[in-house]
Amino acid sequence: MAIPAPAKREPWAALDPESKRQRLVQAAEAVFARDGLDAPVPAIAAEAGAGVGSVYRAFASKEDLIAALAVERLQWFTREAGAALSAPEAGAALESLLHAVVERDSRDRVLSNALETAFERPEVAPVRAEAVEACERLLARAANAGRIRSDVTSDDIRLLLIGTRAAERVSRGAGQRLLSLAIEGLRA
Repeated sequence: MAIPAPAKREPWAALDPESKRQRLVQAAEAVFARDGLDAPVPAIAAEAGAGVGSVYRAFASKEDLIAALAVERLQWFTREAGAALSAPEAGAALESLLHAVVERDSRDRVLSNALETAFERPEVAPVRAEAVEACERLLARAANAGRIRSDVTSDDIRLLLIGTRAAERVSRGAGQRLLSLAIEGLRA
């Protein structure tokens, strides 16, 4: 059986600034998930195929890189919530979205917990506001359809997700279990 060759990627020097930034964000996510937040910046640079100076030209600090990961995660959530809004059954779409969030968080627990602190940074605020708005629209649609309680807010969802992260720290898979139990309490 032949072993497939690794995927080729563009050399660092051939990338435009935005592509370099995106590659660094992807590399940081992979390194932090594998090695934890104490991973050194040179490991991120190596994962991206770049030099350490290139990391610091794009991001002034490791905290800025974590904030960029928070922005990416919030943009992902906003896209997924937007797709859920167009689903025929808003309640089921909300539940699916929450399960997807918890699944993604469980794959990189260290990073997920660190992102919670980055959510308070000023550069994350506009993207966080978009995610909250998308969540609130989905909650309103599900409540209007009679699928969830009308008093459930985006803050409740955030608290629920913080709880599922904490549950994952106790036992792998506990986040999904807690979510399943909590969803029963969200239903109308």
